[in-house]
Amino acid sequence: MKGWYASLLLSFWMKDNLAQGNGEEAFRAAHTLKGVAQNLGFGPLYKAAAQVTEVLRPSENSSGDMEKAAKLMPAVDEEYARTIAAIKEL
Repeated sequence: MKGWYASLLLSFWMKDNLAQGNGEEAFRAAHTLKGVAQNLGFGPLYKAAAQVTEVLRPSENSSGDMEKAAKLMPAVDEEYARTIAAIKEL
């Protein structure tokens, strides 16, 4: 149960940093959520978090695309809700 709670905190951390325009912390949160989801076998949540991670990933030419990441957040929210609903059914 602790794993899904951690993913909830990571999701809020990511959204909060996106809203504040803090790309570096949003990237860290997305990357961590991706790893937690993968480790716990939450495939669809992993895929949604991975998409956000990649658009936020800093490179030599970019610090990440905050606008695109914000547009991908509804998919993360949806997959998170599905994951929690499935857990509650157990």
